[in-house]
Amino acid sequence: MTSSSCLEAGHSTTPNDPSEATFSGTILLQVNGKAREVRAALDTPLLHVLRNDLELNGPKFGCGLGECAACTIILDGWPARSCVIPINGCMGRNILTLEGLARAINRIRSNALSSRKKLRNAAIASTG
Repeated sequence: MTSSSCLEAGHSTTPNDPSEATFSGTILLQVNGKAREVRAALDTPLLHVLRNDLELNGPKFGCGLGECAACTIILDGWPARSCVIPINGCMGRNILTLEGLARAINRIRSNALSSRKKLRNAAIASTG
């Protein structure tokens, strides 16, 4: 199945058969603070790698044109549309998805709660 027929059928364009595309070997991506290795054609949209290969469901497929923002990720601190960015444009860059953002927010909340408990305990200890 060619990439265009896959896209028309609503399937991933990440080739299942290595003979369907040219590979440069394993590609290293930095996703949500972790180094991740993927094997895909260099022109594969980042969205397809995130959803199909790395099983991250935060970015969604919407229009496929980069206009609807359903596929938005944070690339080196800036919002980017992952459906129109090939993975070869992401090597060596920091990719943050909704999953990674949620983990960061949870860490911040946890640290804030811990700090509040310490302050409260210190206040109680100083009055008692």
